[in-house]
Amino acid sequence: HGDGGSMIRLINEGQITNDSTKELVENLLMLRDIALIMNDSYVIAACIREARSLMLLCFGFRDITTENINYWHLPLRDQISILSAILIPMAHRLGLTTEGTDAAIAPISILSCLTSQWNTIQIIGPRMNFANLSAPPHLIPTPKFNDFRQKIQGIIFQFCSSAPTKLSLQILKIAAAATRLNGSNIVESSLFTVYEETLHGFFSANQENPDALIAVIQSLQLTNIPKSQALQIC
Repeated sequence: HGDGGSMIRLINEGQITNDSTKELVENLLMLRDIALIMNDSYVIAACIREARSLMLLCFGFRDITTENINYWHLPLRDQISILSAILIPMAHRLGLTTEGTDAAIAPISILSCLTSQWNTIQIIGPRMNFANLSAPPHLIPTPKFNDFRQKIQGIIFQFCSSAPTKLSLQILKIAAAATRLNGSNIVESSLFTVYEETLHGFFSANQENPDALIAVIQSLQLTNIPKSQALQIC
């Protein structure tokens, strides 16, 4: 469908009854390879949506007989792999194949991973036999989840600092749009670091460009990201 919900629907509709982590990740990698070969912006965007849909997502299964809830999320190491091996390479490729608001899909998907909240989908049905949590992840302040959050931040900040010129300006536009919106789940310090790393990388690559500063000012002030897209980062 290209809406980023195909794999979620498999779980939501009860079509996956056993731990299918390996298959889910393999399908995403196969979709990535197809998108790279086709080099089509629609297919690349579809790959990005599907990959992002499983990031920071937790399913809560309420047992219809006991009313107990057990939770499952894609293992943290696989989420890190999705970010570094799928979302970021696709962001670079999409930046080369499309212009305008469509180009914002990838950096929005990446920057939205800086959120402090996980999306939880509640499902009522039989007990899930591959649960790996007793509560939603953001309610479990364990070293494992704190370490995961720090790794995600580090990968994203590196992505910002090494982004090529066009992608850097797109990141700045999205960060500016997120800053203007109320209720963002991204802490202010993370957005500040996004600005800092992106600007450092941008100006390092554009030292000889006399219009570099003007381009940055335009990106920060004349943000053309539709509100419906910008809200995805919140």
